[in-house]
Amino acid sequence: MGVKTIKKKRPKTITVLSLFVIMITIVNLTRAVLTISQWQFLVSVLLYPPYYQLLTGLFWGFFGILLFCSLWFGWQKSPFLMAIGTISYSIYIWFDRFIFSVAPFDRNWLFVLIINGLCVIYIAWSFRLKNIKAYFGAAYDNRSQN
Repeated sequence: MGVKTIKKKRPKTITVLSLFVIMITIVNLTRAVLTISQWQFLVSVLLYPPYYQLLTGLFWGFFGILLFCSLWFGWQKSPFLMAIGTISYSIYIWFDRFIFSVAPFDRNWLFVLIINGLCVIYIAWSFRLKNIKAYFGAAYDNRSQN
């Protein structure tokens, strides 16, 4: 007879996180595509070449695809990738806002701060749940107990 593979049931929390990741991925890939299609316009209105928009859109788009696949298929490195992605993307959002924005403290900065904080808390809380630890395997579960 053949070898039976045990299919892990994906927790709903991981499905929700995966959907958030894919939405952010689509936004960033759209940013890259629109930068390419509107290159001449962006050159005429920006004080710097639009390489930044293109490269960050591509980077976060491809990182998002990797992160989505790792979450969806339950790869053991997913918690590490999610932690790196969460911290890096939060830093990127605020770096982008302070360096490239004309008014970094416009009317919605507090809203962005609150949403960013809630997302970080939700992600940290999610990866501490027992069913999430079980989904990503024994190596992740043992590492979190040390």
